[in-house]
Amino acid sequence: MLEPSRSRTSRVLGDRAGRAVRAQPQREGAAVRQPFPIFAPEPGSPPPVAEDRRQSGAVRTTVRALSAAPTVLRAAWHDAQLCCAAFDEVVLPLVAAETPKGPERDRLGAALRAWSAKGGHMVAACCRAAGRRFTGEHAAVSALGCAFARLYDDLLDEPGRTGFAERAGRLFAGRPWTPRDPLEALAGALFSTLEQRLGRPPGDVLYTALATVHRYQCRSARQAAPDVTLAELEEITYGKGGATMVVLFALARPGMTAAEAAAVAELGAALQLCDDHHDRARDAMLGIATLPGTGACGRAELRARLAAAEAGLANLYGSRPARRLLDEAHVFLLLSEIGRAASGLRRPAPATAPTRPLVALLRRGPAAVVTAPGGSR
Repeated sequence: MLEPSRSRTSRVLGDRAGRAVRAQPQREGAAVRQPFPIFAPEPGSPPPVAEDRRQSGAVRTTVRALSAAPTVLRAAWHDAQLCCAAFDEVVLPLVAAETPKGPERDRLGAALRAWSAKGGHMVAACCRAAGRRFTGEHAAVSALGCAFARLYDDLLDEPGRTGFAERAGRLFAGRPWTPRDPLEALAGALFSTLEQRLGRPPGDVLYTALATVHRYQCRSARQAAPDVTLAELEEITYGKGGATMVVLFALARPGMTAAEAAAVAELGAALQLCDDHHDRARDAMLGIATLPGTGACGRAELRARLAAAEAGLANLYGSRPARRLLDEAHVFLLLSEIGRAASGLRRPAPATAPTRPLVALLRRGPAAVVTAPGGSR
């Protein structure tokens, strides 16, 4: 999925600020998506779930993920082989053509390769859920789309890069645009190559969802505002996470129906909440408000959202394919959390593209755009 903004501000969002966010009244006339409720308790609501029940639910979720892990990892190994081979064939030549040779190109390749493997695995999981084979062409468009998504995210978040949101909007709308530097030129090359390989009409759901992602990525700056409301956080979470997952699935699903897009969006929003839950300490340090970070969405609610997403997907694909798709999401959320916890215990990875595909799939990878000495963002 597209990574949440991490570099908007350096303010610390402490407990007082968290309470202030929760207490903000909803703006008059603000739209609230009914399928994706805010999880803050309402007056007169039942008491919170007992702690032992919360823990038992977390244990059940972890056991399910661990029991599914062997099957999921076997499929992931196959997906990673295809995705990394496709990346080397279709993305690396563009990186070489648009960026100067040197360590920064190596770092860029490693970052894009890692995200192409991760996103490509989710596209493959979509194909399996829908009963379709994940082909080499699917891997190629996944590599292009996911590499573009990672670079776009990093460019949008880079401090001091002015006007990129407007330039990217022109690119998505098919209007003339002028890249400011080699990184933006690479983003344009990735996007245009993807368009050519897909051959989709302008009204395809992929482009509609991409425009939605861009709109909410730009709005995510509000997450650093002291007066952001829960309604805004809900809308941004749903819009950004849901539309991102629709883009990923649409890479392999031309002509996706509105019903399928809605079910996929619910899954994407739930996974965005899970990612925000894992990152809540880091987000607090950066002054980024999220529903889990403000205490408005806990683990019990996360499990409920994932269960609701699974039920919606089961209506489309059947219960077993939907369960398999959620199992894949559970496994990689668990691995992601373990990787975050272990990141401070290992040496930094070298700034070269990983040679083993499964390593590229499991490793977070360096930042595509270095904004400070040492690569911190």
